[in-house]
Amino acid sequence: MVRSLYLHVGTGKSGTSALQKAVRFSAPALRAAGIGTPIIDRSELMRRLLGPLGWRAESGFSQPVDLERIRRIQSAFRKTPGDRLFLSCEDLAEAGAEPIRVLREVLEEVELDIRPIVSGRSWARQIPSDYQQLVQAGLTVTFDEFLEQVRTRSGTAGERFWRRQSLPEIAANWGAVAADGTVDVVCVPSHGDDPRALYRLFAEIVGFSISDLTISGGIINASFGVVEVELFRRVNALLAGRLPSYVDDYRPAVRRPLLRQGVLKRSASAHLELPFDALGWVTPRGEHDVAALRAGGHRLHGDPGLLVATDRDGGEMPVAGDAELARAAVEALAQLALAAHAERKAFAAEIARLKAE
Repeated sequence: MVRSLYLHVGTGKSGTSALQKAVRFSAPALRAAGIGTPIIDRSELMRRLLGPLGWRAESGFSQPVDLERIRRIQSAFRKTPGDRLFLSCEDLAEAGAEPIRVLREVLEEVELDIRPIVSGRSWARQIPSDYQQLVQAGLTVTFDEFLEQVRTRSGTAGERFWRRQSLPEIAANWGAVAADGTVDVVCVPSHGDDPRALYRLFAEIVGFSISDLTISGGIINASFGVVEVELFRRVNALLAGRLPSYVDDYRPAVRRPLLRQGVLKRSASAHLELPFDALGWVTPRGEHDVAALRAGGHRLHGDPGLLVATDRDGGEMPVAGDAELARAAVEALAQLALAAHAERKAFAAEIARLKAE
């Protein structure tokens, strides 16, 4: 029997973390409603799906597809009960023709009809959000330089942003796996404007009741402020070339320590915003994207106007002063010391427990 797999492929920073958390906590209720969730753990997705498809955190789908490894994921889908399946992995937005083709063939072998879903927001929101996400993966360019790379689609960072956030291109890429060549596009409002809209729109597409979801209050995966992003970036710039492997060197030495709870505080300084003068090219880009999605026959859910920047979305060019950076750096060092102390105490307690046994 052929089953539908509703495959949410991103984009990142469009409410994906909140949606995935709700699905993870609600898996039993969704299963009772006939919807299976084959993989809901992030580390398992990286190991069983993204890694075999050639994805790397620092560079996207930059490696060859490992066909033998990706075939092993078939067992997860075979064993998952449900009339329909749902899987969310925002990094799939970056996938090009080859990983998409391979994944389609692998999933067709287990009788799955892929129905892609893309979620997105205005670039006025996505550019600042995605910038701070890329900084956490080692990006060294300033926000001003990043804006110019995005505007001209140039440089490594600019090109990667387009792969991660250009809704018409993502929809066209993933439309290739759908029977009718189209995808469902969720136009995501801000959490403050309608905190339940994201879940309601997905419920309508996949076919379940929003009451089946356990929804956490507040914002999930909040962004860093201007000062914290710039501090992270300057650390990256000082270390450039000295930690060559993202997995073996950068991630354990920089990313994990700085992202520990409380070390580099989120939302502690002014929110990173798109400068007003960038609206001159960001707003037409949104209008173009909506027109292109409609021309491609894709189904838009929610208000398409949310994909177009307005004057309300702009702000002043963010500046992090040296004094603010110094204070944030001192606080981060203090928090790192406390975290290291807590880890040593926990390790000593575990050793004592093992000896006592």
